[in-house]
Amino acid sequence: MHLRHPLSFLVTLLAFASTSCGGTPTEAVADAVKNQPNAKAFAQLFPASEHFITHYTGAKGPRVWNSHVLLHERYVLAMQFDMALAADGVKVTATAPPKFFLREVTSVTVGPSRQSSILYGESVEFGPDEWK
Repeated sequence: MHLRHPLSFLVTLLAFASTSCGGTPTEAVADAVKNQPNAKAFAQLFPASEHFITHYTGAKGPRVWNSHVLLHERYVLAMQFDMALAADGVKVTATAPPKFFLREVTSVTVGPSRQSSILYGESVEFGPDEWK
């Protein structure tokens, strides 16, 4: 087989390899909750918390770790930090200190299509020192 543009083929192959990971977002989240210190501490303190990675592949934007939990049915506490993902697509490493956000939920409306709308009131942002 003759390739007319071997360089473009190679660039395409390298781009695909750099955005595809061996693991899955679910595996990365599970591993981070078990092994990444900030994620692990948040999950232990708030067992009902949820966790996810924004831009898991890194192709559409920076990877960001997210943990959040509903407190007293009125507040949402969230933690975020910039992160790197190992070549295996599973190991999460923080690349910046975490940021914390506490937001007051002022209203929740569920529409006829079962879609919800949440309005937030006051919000407070703080860092690791205040968290401790």
